[in-house]
Amino acid sequence: MLHKTEGIVLSILRYSDRYAITRVYTADFGATSYLLPMTSSKKAKIKNSLFFPFSLLKLEVEHLPKRDIQKLKEVERLIPLYEICTDMSKMSLTFFLSEFLYRVLRESDNNEVTFQYIKNSVETLEAANNSIANFHIAFMIGLTRFLGIYPN
Repeated sequence: MLHKTEGIVLSILRYSDRYAITRVYTADFGATSYLLPMTSSKKAKIKNSLFFPFSLLKLEVEHLPKRDIQKLKEVERLIPLYEICTDMSKMSLTFFLSEFLYRVLRESDNNEVTFQYIKNSVETLEAANNSIANFHIAFMIGLTRFLGIYPN
C-alpha cells in the first residue's frame, strides 16, 4: 500500500553495485530501512544525491508491515540544506548525530513528537550562524526527554 510521509535520513549502506539500503526515520513508521536503487541517470525517479545524513525528505513509499526492507516509490527534498552540506563543522555534527540516532532509535518507534523534535533541530542547525560547539550536547539531552530517560 502506498503512503506519503516525511523522513530524515540516518544512514546509507551499499548493498551491491545496483542497490543500497538506507535507514530513514519517518513520521508515520519510525526508523525504517528502504531499498535504494543506485542509478546515475538524469531520468531516475529517485536521485541518490538526496540521501545524505539528516536530509529532510518527502517520501512516497510502499509499506508492508511484514517486510523488513521497504520500497521507495518517489522522493523529493523537503527543505534544501545548503549550510549543512558546505560547512565542515556542521557536516561533522550531522555525521555524529545521525550515527547516534541510528543506534538509539528503534524500528517500532513512530512517535510524531520525536520526529518533529529532530526535524526542528535539523532546521535550527541549518539556520545557525554563530557558534554551534555545544549543539550536539543540547540535542542529545533534549532527545532523552522523548526516550524516557530525561535527567532531573
